[in-house]
Formats: sequence, structure tokens, C-alpha cells
Amino acid sequence: MEMVVPVRDIMKTEVVTASLLDTVHSAAQKMVEKNVGCIVVCENNKPIGMLTNKDLVKRVICQNIPLGTKVKDVMTTPITIAESLISVDEIVELMDKKNVKRIPIIDPYSKELVGIVTARDLVGIEANMITVLRNYLETTCKKEF
Repeated sequence: MEMVVPVRDIMKTEVVTASLLDTVHSAAQKMVEKNVGCIVVCENNKPIGMLTNKDLVKRVICQNIPLGTKVKDVMTTPITIAESLISVDEIVELMDKKNVKRIPIIDPYSKELVGIVTARDLVGIEANMITVLRNYLETTCKKEF
């Protein structure tokens, strides 16, 4: 029996966001304050881009771009997004196929941002599943012998 876990059950619902007209400096400050590696850029609460630590280094610092530059001028776009109803297995496949570490999650009906899933989130889930399985096996094996 295969257990399907929807991504909405594991996604983070507190997503740090910015608008197209926010400055790179204000977006970077938010990232530091919230201790995150990316900001989802939204228009009408719909994700349209992303600004990551890597973007800041490659597109701002290394290019000597002023910190007053608008996020829209340095963000990654288009981005990979997924709906909250897809499974964790599907999100893992999507991350692998698109070679991304973070995927904003949208409501399937409104298409508005409802969460984010990162590769780090998935590693944490795998570790928890291994612990649960180990505990189950230890308990079951002790009963049988």
C-alpha cells in the first residue's frame, strides 16, 4: 500500500515575499531578518519570480549593481511553481527535473501563493521517516523474538 502525502502537508506557509518594485537592499534585509535563502516575488499574491542568495551574489554584488535597484531587474524568472494538491513524490521529481532547490506552492484554484517547499524541508522529512521506521522495526522485532 502506497501512502500519498500531499505537498500542502509539509510546505512552509510563512513565505517571505517582495514586490516587483521593492529594492534589492530591502529584499536582502528581509532575507537576513527572516533567515531565509530566498524571497518569492509576487504580484497580486501570485508568484512571478524569485530572488535567492545566489542571485544576490551573481547578479548584484559581482555585477556592481546598486542596492537601490528594483527586485524586478535582478530576480529569477520564470520560476517553477506547483499546486498544493500534488504529492511529495511529485515535488521531489519536479525539483530534480527542473534542477531547483525551492518551489513556491500555489492554491490550485486562486493560483495565489500559499507556501514554499525547499530541498532542506524534504531532507528533514526523510530523516523523520527513517526515525519512525526504525522505531517501528525495533518495537515489532522485539515483540516477535
